[in-house]
Amino acid sequence: MKSFFKWLFAILVVVLLIFVPYSFFVKNDLLVPDEKNIQMVQPETVKANNVKTGSDEKTVERVEAEERIRFLLLGTDEREDEPARSDTIVVATYYPNEGKMNMLSIPRDTKVMIQGKEEKINAAHAIGGMELIEETVEEFTGLEIDHVAKVNFNGFKELIDEAGGVTVNPKKGFSYAGYTFKEGEQTLTGDEALIYVRFRKDEEGDFGRIKRQQEVIQNTISSILSDFKLMSLPSYLNFYREHIESDMSFGDMYHIAKTAYSNGVTLEGQTIKTTSIKDNGIWYEISDDSSKEESIAWLENRPEEVILSPHELKELQQKEPRVSGQLDMP
Repeated sequence: MKSFFKWLFAILVVVLLIFVPYSFFVKNDLLVPDEKNIQMVQPETVKANNVKTGSDEKTVERVEAEERIRFLLLGTDEREDEPARSDTIVVATYYPNEGKMNMLSIPRDTKVMIQGKEEKINAAHAIGGMELIEETVEEFTGLEIDHVAKVNFNGFKELIDEAGGVTVNPKKGFSYAGYTFKEGEQTLTGDEALIYVRFRKDEEGDFGRIKRQQEVIQNTISSILSDFKLMSLPSYLNFYREHIESDMSFGDMYHIAKTAYSNGVTLEGQTIKTTSIKDNGIWYEISDDSSKEESIAWLENRPEEVILSPHELKELQQKEPRVSGQLDMP
């Protein structure tokens, strides 16, 4: 029974929390590039080590599953007085048997066709909800989505606080919205983490924000799974019911959680390469066919070898022979 609860919890953090909503901006809170400057932004890969589960079981057998599962993961700012745009859009390709998940962030200002009209991709959710944003992303990427999950920014803050904070390590300090983040490792509360992933008023703009988003995603997952306590499960289940909207059934959740817990999950994130262009007074991100194909190929890249799970790594370390003369030290 204990393993079942860990499996169930793993799906909540590994599958449903592979994204962080970075919306909740006032309309004038924009970093607008110089009108004469059209900039090409190169993708940058962000990697995380295989997450730890903190398991106290001696042996955990690997689970055979389907070859690949694709998720569309959305973060929105749900407000009562206006339709919510999906300001976080991530396509995740998960290879359960190899223990690997690739995450491709799509900039919210990416120019696409929505119902025959040129729009920013994040408008699809406001126009037609989860069904239309899924359809739009499928058309844009040429990939069929298996499952969709959405969280709002209030849920993000609650999750971070429930987990006891999240550790980040910014390469440079900055101040934003009344908060100051120094260079170097530090632990953030839910409120602080939301501001941290909202910031984009520097030379990296929205792309720097996406990198911080991926950092918080990966560190949150690693932190929760490495120090999971059974007594915390009701809080996480309440979080799921209150803040997550998804098409996944309980059976889907159980199956994916079981494989994630048993086989481990190594996360790798990248942002699709785009060019900033102003069209009729509106700034868009444009991804040409060559750049898009390159990003999709990376997203769909299946590992050639199975990545060892935390359980297997632990067992391997225990079996390593000692060097002659080595002594046990207290």
